[in-house]
Amino acid sequence: MWVFSRFLLFSCCLSWSLTAFAQASPQTIRGQVLDSGNRQALVGANVVLQNVNRNTITDSLGRFRIADLAPGRYDLAISYVGYGTYNQVGLLVESGKEVVLEIELTPIASSFDEVVVSGAVEQGYSSFNSINQRSITVEETARFPATFFDPARLAASFPGVAGDNDQANGLSIRGNSPNNMSWWLEGVQIVNPNHTPNAGTFNDRVTQNGGGVNMLSAQLLGLTRFYSGAFPTAFGNAVGGVLDMRLRNGNNEQLEFTGQAGLIGLDLAVEGPFSKQSDASYLVNYRYSTIGLLSSLGVPLGDEEINFQDLAFHLVFPLKNGNKIRVFGLGGRSENIFEAERDSTQWEFEKDGFDINFESQMGALGAVFTVPMRNGFWNTSLVGSGLESTRTALRLDQDFTPQQDDFDELIQSKIAVHSWIQQQFSNQFAVQYGLLTSREYGEVRTLENGDEVLADDSISGWLVQPYVNVSYQFSDRFSVQLGGNAQYFSTYESLAIGPRLLLRYRFGARQYVELSGGRFSQLQPFQLSLSNANIERQSDLDFTNSNQVELSYSTSLKEWGNLRLQTYYQRLDNVPVTSAPSSFSALNYLSGVVNDRLVNEGEGENYGVELSLSRQLQNNYYFLFSSTLYESRYQGSDGVWRDTRYNGNYIFNLTGGREKQWERSSGEVYSLGLNARIVYSGGFRETPIDLVGSEASGTTIFQDELAFTEQQQDYFRIDFRVYYKRNKDGYSSTLALDVQNLTNQENVAFSYFDTRQNKVLLQEQLGIIPVLSYKIEF
Repeated sequence: MWVFSRFLLFSCCLSWSLTAFAQASPQTIRGQVLDSGNRQALVGANVVLQNVNRNTITDSLGRFRIADLAPGRYDLAISYVGYGTYNQVGLLVESGKEVVLEIELTPIASSFDEVVVSGAVEQGYSSFNSINQRSITVEETARFPATFFDPARLAASFPGVAGDNDQANGLSIRGNSPNNMSWWLEGVQIVNPNHTPNAGTFNDRVTQNGGGVNMLSAQLLGLTRFYSGAFPTAFGNAVGGVLDMRLRNGNNEQLEFTGQAGLIGLDLAVEGPFSKQSDASYLVNYRYSTIGLLSSLGVPLGDEEINFQDLAFHLVFPLKNGNKIRVFGLGGRSENIFEAERDSTQWEFEKDGFDINFESQMGALGAVFTVPMRNGFWNTSLVGSGLESTRTALRLDQDFTPQQDDFDELIQSKIAVHSWIQQQFSNQFAVQYGLLTSREYGEVRTLENGDEVLADDSISGWLVQPYVNVSYQFSDRFSVQLGGNAQYFSTYESLAIGPRLLLRYRFGARQYVELSGGRFSQLQPFQLSLSNANIERQSDLDFTNSNQVELSYSTSLKEWGNLRLQTYYQRLDNVPVTSAPSSFSALNYLSGVVNDRLVNEGEGENYGVELSLSRQLQNNYYFLFSSTLYESRYQGSDGVWRDTRYNGNYIFNLTGGREKQWERSSGEVYSLGLNARIVYSGGFRETPIDLVGSEASGTTIFQDELAFTEQQQDYFRIDFRVYYKRNKDGYSSTLALDVQNLTNQENVAFSYFDTRQNKVLLQEQLGIIPVLSYKIEF
């Protein structure tokens, strides 16, 4: 209660500081409607706001504008003869910002029946999507509880997805390790784009995927697409899933500002046109955050000082004849600092006798060039990204003099070109083909006990990925997609071929059945390839492969929303395991180096059933219910089939909320929203610790023959978000309180042997975390 009293006092101070203005100013919804196959403007498309009976048609450039709209939520429908109808309910309009949309409509084989496409649509791949693709809007990341404006944390509400640790946004998808997911930005895979990428790990070392929070602020993001199964052929180098992020364009007609202040820092954005004579625009965002402010208010976040900051921009330059160039970049730094007390009588745990400093910096710079062409368009993305993380652990001696103990350094970079062409030859026939070529570099250096070198080497090489996908609609009900993705890594001279197939059948206007599958491949994390035991035989660590098949059913239940039912099977091969018999498998690996020789001889399998029922915000409420029953197993070099670390067996999520809007006599418009998320899932697996061996060696020793035979207690968490919006003349504001783990549930992270207490201890995940924020847009 003491913590909350401080938050309430801070909330009152913020409220009193707000300046009162006159009635809420009207706002505009505008945008452009394009053909998804060739990016050509659709002239005369019908644009309707269904709940207020306002409509217009697109002009000769495919543009539309509906002005003088009161703040609130609107149901948007866009239709065009020969194309599927686009529907989006609950589109938010606020007085502080225009709503600027870019909508792609997909051609259909005939127009005898209405075909409805619900949700948001973005540039690229829209003719080649499947049921297992989930869209994440910026508005949803601001509404769903405890996402901290991070789309990856929101994705943990989807079926088949479990968060690896409360401290991080790493995702275990259908029983896979978070390392089996890849992060994409503007059509190119990039290095891990997250602050504090060591967050929540057992050994406090950097992971290949995930971290404390996404380095791209939600203020900069457009639509994010999340793939959890048999994803499209354009995506390679992943076997678990893909998070595909796109940047939104800045407003090309007027100057707009966004500012957000809260207990985790500041977030500032500015956007607008370069000039009134062109459609060129810019969007710049800066964040500075210190989690230490929460700790000073008494929130139990551990004993580390955590800080991060980042800067990102997106520039858009439309050219003649529909050509367009976009330039973007981001850079960020983060640090975790733990400083031991200079009084050994205060030391309770092994860690208390160390000074530990973790620093990470990541950057990316890129450009996208889009060229319309006959029956289609040509898109080329050039992106360079790099990451450097270091961790230094200094042991204090009796005189509190720091002595070198552990040191870790990871350097990773990608310079990639992705060039692809999409052609729509008719409403029935479309082809997409492209080539993604990237220069991959990784360097790992790991020292233990002051001078024991576990890894000190680097890898570089070219990863070449050609692909093709053909889509054909035999009728307005039945369509097929057939394609393939090949991957070649020059350093290992390794080749992986991945055929893909998707069959889709439509019942009426709102029901679909899909059968999809294929073969997917992924390179190994550099930390595995560069341990000393593997340096002389790096070529042995080939791609890990995954054969997947999935059967899906989806239907729109009108007022009730959308229902999805999916069942899947995934068989993995070529998985790194130790050359000598043991239980180790890369399918359980998250961070650190493995000081054993590895070979690609392991296997694994994941299978399960997923059900989700979702409703977009309409008539003042929304919900997303997802449930998953699954199995995840693997075989190490000892030939024994076991549960993987991530085999929790079941996941249940329920997210929902209500939003009430009212207007005062002065014309001001107010909204109050209440949102909650409940997650209940089976605990991850652990390997029992050998207490006698740990006491003798002074470190944690696991019982290898009993690997992952113990299951942690079930995971339970309630998150909550309440927000209060005000729309006034020329600006809108939002005062919000997010609470992660509302009931302060003591969920287990992992077990370890503590040398100071000389016993096995349980490390718990984060307790209750309240975060107050205030956002203003004008």
